[in-house]
Amino acid sequence: MGGSKPKPVQTPFAQTSMNTFGTAGIANTPEAKAFLDVPIDIDPGVGRRGDLQEQEMQNRWNSGFAAGIPQVIRMQNQEAESRKIRAQQAADAQQAEYQKKLMELERRRQLLPQVVQTGGSSSGFNTQLTQPQGSSFLAGLGQGIGGAI
Repeated sequence: MGGSKPKPVQTPFAQTSMNTFGTAGIANTPEAKAFLDVPIDIDPGVGRRGDLQEQEMQNRWNSGFAAGIPQVIRMQNQEAESRKIRAQQAADAQQAEYQKKLMELERRRQLLPQVVQTGGSSSGFNTQLTQPQGSSFLAGLGQGIGGAI
């Protein structure tokens, strides 16, 4: 009588099948190939903007308004400003290249296989509760409550 183990009782949302998972992805499909073949061009005008700034600077220093400035000072200032423009142009190009790499990584991440549930409970719960059966449990409970009062 007392030797039998209590049987597990399944909750209503539990199913008898096990949760199984698999991968799903489109990495080797023509759509994925077309997706990867689209060129990424973050900032195509980086180099041209720097060239235009340098041309503007040369025009400004070589204009008639700078005629009263000695040639040595004009050349020093022009070279200093040119270095500053080239440094900014290099920083912009580096930032555009970095953003391009990030976009490429994100594009490849989207093609990674995704883990999806292929069977089992859709709620994710597969729980079993064990409840003691029989009058011995209720008697023991009654004795415990009676002793506490």
